[in-house]
Amino acid sequence: CHHEPAQFIPALFVGVPLYFISKVSQKPAVVIPAALLVPLGIFYGTVYASGQDLHSVDHWMFPTVENAAFFEIWTHSIGSYGDINFQAWAQTVPHLIVMLVVVFLDCMLKIIGTEGKLPVKVKVSREIGLFGAGNIITTLFGAPVGYMQLKFNVINYKILGGMDRRGGLIYALLCAVTYFTTIEHFNVLPRFFLATLLFFAGAGFIVENLWGSRRYLSVGEWCQVVLIILIFIITQDMLYAVIAGGVLTCADFVVTCAKVPCFVSNRPAISNTRRPMILRVTMNHIFERQVLVVRLKGHIFYASAHKVVSGILDRMVKDTAENVPYYQSLQFIVFDCSMVDGIDASTGKLLRKLTSEAHKQSVKIIYAEPSNDLMARMAQQSLVEKHTSTVFSDLQEALRFVEDVTLKKREVLQPFWAKLHPAIERHCQYLEWQTC
Repeated sequence: CHHEPAQFIPALFVGVPLYFISKVSQKPAVVIPAALLVPLGIFYGTVYASGQDLHSVDHWMFPTVENAAFFEIWTHSIGSYGDINFQAWAQTVPHLIVMLVVVFLDCMLKIIGTEGKLPVKVKVSREIGLFGAGNIITTLFGAPVGYMQLKFNVINYKILGGMDRRGGLIYALLCAVTYFTTIEHFNVLPRFFLATLLFFAGAGFIVENLWGSRRYLSVGEWCQVVLIILIFIITQDMLYAVIAGGVLTCADFVVTCAKVPCFVSNRPAISNTRRPMILRVTMNHIFERQVLVVRLKGHIFYASAHKVVSGILDRMVKDTAENVPYYQSLQFIVFDCSMVDGIDASTGKLLRKLTSEAHKQSVKIIYAEPSNDLMARMAQQSLVEKHTSTVFSDLQEALRFVEDVTLKKREVLQPFWAKLHPAIERHCQYLEWQTC
């Protein structure tokens, strides 16, 4: 309509109400054709009643469309490569890629939506395959891609009263007539008629996809949809809208996953090895400060790993800043990897940073029960080496290793305590006798 009020306003006040009427009408087979043909009849009647013809009101019409046979796209190109503007074709490639993604997603959503709107069972893979095969044939001869539209499926179902292929057959027949004969009869249609159809289709998109989706989307998700549409309206370029959608989706994914913890806390700090009660009490007392057990889960990437690593680093920095004595500071970090699916490169970088800081403070990092794939991935990220003492087959084995190291330190320190006083020495001997 070129935004001309004389054409824009009638199209708006016919197309939009027509959508809502079609939703509530019990006889859409009568209402929809009448709502489209009556304004068209008024237009033709006014033109010819005033003694004019369509050529004299060309400002109401589209530029004249010349017919071209469907096979001429090949007859005019094969052997005439000098007439092909390859540079212009190359500039359309980004739009072509965007079109393929958008068309595939939209087609799939339309097929799935049909099952929600109509009592039918749709074979998604089969339908997409049929649309793809048909589009390959039609696009080879310069036609645009096409697939079913949900609102037209609903209208067809209402008009024909159930599962009926007549609507599709009539549509295919009309397309064949224009495809194999001529398209010049479109030259007699005024611009506001196409604008009416666009408002009719656009109202369905806004009501069903945009406004209707607010019930199923969060406020943030719905605002993202609105923002993408606004970007398309402002830029008039689908590529920018798709890029913005991709960026928003990735950012939302990262933010959402960052809120999901990749670890389970409150793991037992000592092994299930049977020891005398006095030793278990000692272990609990020592491990409360010296050992940190972190049970990881899922596929760990930067956002979730950063929260874990930063928490551990804060603990180490706090111990250093507060001059915490060595016997009360963190000495072992045990990662239980039994539920880990994998790690990405950014996680490997964070863990290497943690390993470096831990080495500076004499903190030992231990990995328990990594899978073979995870072990290979960690070796690739230079986190561990095969057959190293920092990797154990399960968490209990890792904890027993830490306990053994702690008990050896206890055996070294015990004689010094015993020399402080005879009573302490006799008490230590009594404890040794109990643990035998």
